[in-house]
Amino acid sequence: QNFRTNRTMIHKTLNFILLYVSICTALDTIQEFHRQHPDKSRWHWGDPYNGIPVMLGTLFPNQNPIEFSAGCFQNYTATFSGDSNGGTLTLTAQNAANFYCTDLLLILDMQTWYAKEIYMHGTYNEQVSWKTGEWDAVLQNGFQIFEIRSGIMGELVDLYEFYSLMTAESDPEYVMQFLTKHSNWDFTPRSQGFINLNHSEVMSGDYIAVMELDGDSLLITYGTGSKTDHVAMALWIDSELYVIESCTKGVRRTPWDDWMDNRPDWSMIGLLRLRPDLLKKFNSTAAYEHFIQLEGNEYGWQNFVYGWIDTPSLNFPPPLLSQNVPIALALVEQMKPDIANLKPGDTLEMKGPIPKIRYT
Repeated sequence: QNFRTNRTMIHKTLNFILLYVSICTALDTIQEFHRQHPDKSRWHWGDPYNGIPVMLGTLFPNQNPIEFSAGCFQNYTATFSGDSNGGTLTLTAQNAANFYCTDLLLILDMQTWYAKEIYMHGTYNEQVSWKTGEWDAVLQNGFQIFEIRSGIMGELVDLYEFYSLMTAESDPEYVMQFLTKHSNWDFTPRSQGFINLNHSEVMSGDYIAVMELDGDSLLITYGTGSKTDHVAMALWIDSELYVIESCTKGVRRTPWDDWMDNRPDWSMIGLLRLRPDLLKKFNSTAAYEHFIQLEGNEYGWQNFVYGWIDTPSLNFPPPLLSQNVPIALALVEQMKPDIANLKPGDTLEMKGPIPKIRYT
């Protein structure tokens, strides 16, 4: 018996190693292709948009079955029967689109997720046991059922594309492709490029709108619907022109020329002047006095989430849904609790005297 147990563990370990090597090889192949063929659009290989699971429905315990369709099987029925000790999740799949297709379903609650690959019609059962507090959460929120439409390997490619897009590996052309395709942006080339303004043409109170075509920029513009990812203001201080802003290094002032010299080549910068009536009311002295009270403060990551979530509904660009948020926060907290509390947790605590938040 010990021999059989050890042999089973060895087989599982070898299978895991082979899977890991296969994934790494696939990702390296994609990365090498992009490196050797920079002129080829990444959309031919993967689209990070496709990697977002599509919600199919919400299933509550001991209630009527729910019905939905997916890419392969056109008729699904889902039920859950159980109590505080556990239960059985039942999926019935019928009417496949063709003989070769499969569906990859993701079933989640606030603490656990189940991946089910459906490749034949029939009934599938999943035995469920609870973690502490999980039953109460399922009673309140149910199970959410999603479809990963690109499949396992397609999801790996899409996740790689998403990683590339949101990190330093992203390039301006790729960001523009994404925004053109998914946000209906129109990037019209300008006949005249960078205009080097004379200092005398810049006034205190001038609004500086910035769009830098990188991963951070995309995350901001796609989520907020804005066409800028950063704003700043011009301010004359002691006869010297500065750009004042809040950035990752905190609230700061930077001489105008230094600030311009540090802009990436693909930056789009707009200078907007106040309306004449408002320009007359602008008090440079009061603006400077307010600035020096804030200078050196942290960027304010805690409030960053409200760039995305700022209305009662319709906060997210499709296919993202508000139902994704509790699940996403719960999963992030399990994997990276420091990140979960840095963003929404600290933000909500700033709104009132509430205890330290946990999402599970």
